[in-house]
Amino acid sequence: MIMASFINSENDEVIDDLKHKHQMIDSDWLMFHFYLSIILVIFACLSEFGLGLFLINSDMVTTSTSNYFIKFFYLPSLFNIFMLLAQTYLIKANIKQKTKIYAISLILVLICFVLYTVHSAFVSIFIIFAIAISLTTIYADYKLTILTGCLSIIGMVISELFIIWDKDKISIFANTSRFSDFVVSILILIAFLIVTIIVIYFERKKNEAIIMIKYEHTKLEKQLMKDELTGLANRKAMVEAFKIMENDHDHIYYFVVGDLNGFKKINDIHGHHVGDKVLVNFSEILRSQIKKMSPFRYGGDEFCLLFKDVEETDVIEVCEQINDLIKSDAFIRDSNLQVSVSFGIASFALNLDALKLFIRADQALYQAKANGKVYQVYQADNEDLC
Repeated sequence: MIMASFINSENDEVIDDLKHKHQMIDSDWLMFHFYLSIILVIFACLSEFGLGLFLINSDMVTTSTSNYFIKFFYLPSLFNIFMLLAQTYLIKANIKQKTKIYAISLILVLICFVLYTVHSAFVSIFIIFAIAISLTTIYADYKLTILTGCLSIIGMVISELFIIWDKDKISIFANTSRFSDFVVSILILIAFLIVTIIVIYFERKKNEAIIMIKYEHTKLEKQLMKDELTGLANRKAMVEAFKIMENDHDHIYYFVVGDLNGFKKINDIHGHHVGDKVLVNFSEILRSQIKKMSPFRYGGDEFCLLFKDVEETDVIEVCEQINDLIKSDAFIRDSNLQVSVSFGIASFALNLDALKLFIRADQALYQAKANGKVYQVYQADNEDLC
């Protein structure tokens, strides 16, 4: 019904909504992650091609031009382009977002591994792995970041110990300086990974705090829209429902004002504690009809009902059923109380604001009570009593 978003929805919806927003942020970052992989590959291709043109005209290259371009341009570029095609397929595939995040992150590690292996003669090239690790921070997933970091470090070790791609590259075991550079590179990556994990820890704590604040804020808002005694939506909630109704011209609405007959005598003769019990029991009866309408306690023994997309006959049927249920309530029957309900019914139409709708329903209620009827449907000429 119309008030589901205000009162009847579970508090978990607040957390679900925030999680959905976080997923949307992750989705946007995933696309940036993907585009950055493309940029990295294109930049590497252009840089290697430009560097190749420079080196072949110098005495720094000890191999033929064709072999140089095959080893340092064509093969790495083809492999990385294939990796980009795999990322593109995964981005478009109908699979879970988490699976896409892991796949894109790990494929970027493979791209970095190729670039590091081809260009490991440059000591600072290991920084490329730090990029792959840092891009996982936004996802706030310990497992993903640790996996990315460990694979990056393993990739560096494999490249240095088992792959000789550039014959001009000095082995890490050739001298102390080269070995020291390698060890320092590994230590820097490990330190970077640890710092990244710490950042994720505090990021998750911050997100949890935001979720709890939002949860408590929404919970408080819902409490402010509930009647303390009956637990039904209160007048403030009804105003919010009216705002939705006034902006909705695609659905049919009926508004009903109900009043407990004989309630004042119950309070005067039996006391307010009995009157409160009658109100609570009546509220339970209204709540049993919640799938058909949204109930509100307007004040005292006056209640309001808002129907959406129902026929007038259905509204009348619900009103009659509510009256029958309150008259047959076990507490009321056992206490020999005389309680019934009168209802005023008005339909919402275009160019009719909420105040006028309420006045019409209230006028119909007055006519129903004056004539001892269960209900009256508002008529412009105040005729046709039901």
